This record gives sequence, structure tokens and C-alpha cells, in this order.
Amino acid sequence: MTQVVRNIVLRNITENELAEVSLAPFDHTQVFSVINSRAPVPPNGGRLTLMVQFAPSGEGRFERRMTLRTSLGPLVVRLSGEGVAPKMVLENNITALDMKDAFMNEMVRAGSHSRTIAVAECTYDTNSHAAQTHAA
Repeated sequence: MTQVVRNIVLRNITENELAEVSLAPFDHTQVFSVINSRAPVPPNGGRLTLMVQFAPSGEGRFERRMTLRTSLGPLVVRLSGEGVAPKMVLENNITALDMKDAFMNEMVRAGSHSRTIAVAECTYDTNSHAAQTHAA
């Protein structure tokens, strides 16, 4: 199952009121859900980060309204996402490709039963300190 998680940050801007937060039921299909716990938000700029997960059940557009009930009043967030499917597949359901044995410098064409092998001999002349390659 593919899923995406985004954060929503609540900030309490009151000077001395602790904000209690709860979540009104909003999506019985669980396409959208809040996946972390909620806690009171302290005053004077206190924050609470909610992790909202989108886990589409199929292709198409999904939209919901999430209502956060707080002791300071409700907050409504519109949620949306699009479930998509891959647009490309491997032919013949190939998930692995065995290349078989191959010699170094060998060229084998697909569908061909012939093999071309390049073989070379290398010698080193200790007098001239030079290497020479000869086709065999």
C-alpha cells in the first residue's frame, strides 16, 4: 500500500488558555487519517504537529473535510489527494533477465546462435620494456 504523510501544525496564540484538541470522525474509509496522538496545546505560541496520512484505495481523486474540535473553537481543513497507478508495465511480466555465460570481449546478438569472440595474445619484451598484442 502506498501512502503519503503530511504535517499540519496547530499553534495556540492565546496568552493563558490550554487548548484541548480532538478529531471529529471524518473518513470511515480511512483514505485519510491522523496517525499520531493528540495532546493539549500550551498557550503563548505552543504547537502541536498532526501527521495526516493519505493512503488511496484506488485510482481517482479523494477529498474530505477534517474538523479539529478544540476548546478554542473548531478548525476545518480540506484534504485532497489523487490515487494514481503506473502507466507502464514490463512486457510478458518479465521481472528478471538471465544474460547467460559470456566470454570477455564477446558479442552475442539477441536471437542469434552464433558467437563472436575476440581473442588476443599479449607479450612483454624485457629488452625494450614494451608490451605487444597479437591477434590469435
